[in-house]
Amino acid sequence: MYQFDKLTDLIQNRAAERRAFSPDDLEDLIAWLETQPADREYQWPDVCGCLMHFYLLEACAVPSPSESAWHYDEPFGTLDAYHQVGATWPWTFGAALKRAKVLLDQPQK
Repeated sequence: MYQFDKLTDLIQNRAAERRAFSPDDLEDLIAWLETQPADREYQWPDVCGCLMHFYLLEACAVPSPSESAWHYDEPFGTLDAYHQVGATWPWTFGAALKRAKVLLDQPQK
């Protein structure tokens, strides 16, 4: 329980310092991507270098997992665009932003 409380405190402290982005909201991901340099690169296969790692850590104030990518299924469980935005090449923030905007404009199923 101690580790959970410590993690909760860390998340709350970081969240208070910046806008509260949600890991499962495509509009929040887009808003964050719009603040990033378009030519900034990420490495999708690297769990600590992928787009979602940076988004969780920098925008959502969620400490990212370091063991494997499967840990990202939980915070992004309701973001259907998770792989469509991040996994598709080219791996730049500008390209990811374009993909996210296209997905946002598509009718919901």
